[in-house]
Amino acid sequence: MSLEAIREALQSRLAALTPEIGTAWRNRAFAPTPGEPWQSVDMLPLDPDDAEIGAAARVVHGGCRKLLAEHFTLAPVRAEAEGSRVTLAAGFDAAAVRLTGNVVGQAPFTGTLSHRGWQVTQVRLPQLTDARAAAIIAQAEVEL
Repeated sequence: MSLEAIREALQSRLAALTPEIGTAWRNRAFAPTPGEPWQSVDMLPLDPDDAEIGAAARVVHGGCRKLLAEHFTLAPVRAEAEGSRVTLAAGFDAAAVRLTGNVVGQAPFTGTLSHRGWQVTQVRLPQLTDARAAAIIAQAEVEL
């Protein structure tokens, strides 16, 4: 299926879900009628290349990393290097370690650490002064 066919299918489905007013589809010519309501709908960009996708992913990933570092301190769940052999004694924390593969019997279990896991060791979130403000995820804007 071509990108154009996918775009047309998405526009058709979205048109059924959106109000019947003028629609400015991204990457499509649109001239709204003055005084008439209209809406803007973002669609897939025209023929994105690998460099554009990679650049966008790097920006998003960098923003996520910055946000996590600002509000949380992360540490590995297990100190051992990935790929090393580990033994989990009876009573191990099943919320922190997931067993995969051929899991039979009782602990102790010996296997290969495929992922160290991550845990939050410190949280630095802003203090909430107004409980109602927590319900607002994006303020309305009024331009004067």
